[in-house]
Amino acid sequence: MKIQGEINTTIAGIPCQILIKAGYEGDYEYSVRDRKGYAAGWLEKKVTPEEESEIQLLISDYKDAQRSEQRAYNRQMRREDY
Repeated sequence: MKIQGEINTTIAGIPCQILIKAGYEGDYEYSVRDRKGYAAGWLEKKVTPEEESEIQLLISDYKDAQRSEQRAYNRQMRREDY
């Protein structure tokens, strides 16, 4: 599955990366990596329901910012066409 982005955060107080995978609106699929980018299934197992909610919120915020940047880029490109 194609990686759509990366967020730095912590799980159980341990710094890590969340790799966002292509998915539908709402709950997004993701995988947990350690700080160096290696798969960290052991850390993914430590995700609590509260952390899961926080991760989904972080992903949603990331996607919103990404869409906003794309709209700004598109507006800029339309201005340059004139």
